[in-house]
Amino acid sequence: MATQKTPGQAPVPAPAPAPPQDPSPFRPVNLEQAYRLAETLAQSSLLGDGLRGKPGDVFVILMTAHELGLAPMQAIRNVHVIKGKAVLSADLQEGLVLQSGLAEYFRLIETDDAHAICETKRRGDPAVRLTWTAEQATRAGLGGGGD
Repeated sequence: MATQKTPGQAPVPAPAPAPPQDPSPFRPVNLEQAYRLAETLAQSSLLGDGLRGKPGDVFVILMTAHELGLAPMQAIRNVHVIKGKAVLSADLQEGLVLQSGLAEYFRLIETDDAHAICETKRRGDPAVRLTWTAEQATRAGLGGGGD
């Protein structure tokens, strides 16, 4: 905490900065507004087939957005409902981790139809390489199903 010093007096703690105000009128501030927004978005032809007509799923995505400090449309583009769970896209996961300052980088080393190799480095730790295969994705139920 910063301190302010008046001549001849002991240091006094500086007032805490005011929290940033979101100027966007599109961020719901209560559950009713969030559900109304979910209902409106679920009617949009701009939403993918997986969300169109599903205000409950859109609502779950908006709740996830709120928990992560994301704007609603950022979450609509990057949070997906897969097998009944809100799942962050790889791009969003990478962005949040890099924004946190915990990771130095993520790099795609190699990719083709059968596999992908990525490397990441957490601050203070050695780099780690991970390989994911199409076979692993299929076994995990992520082989391009409609969900």
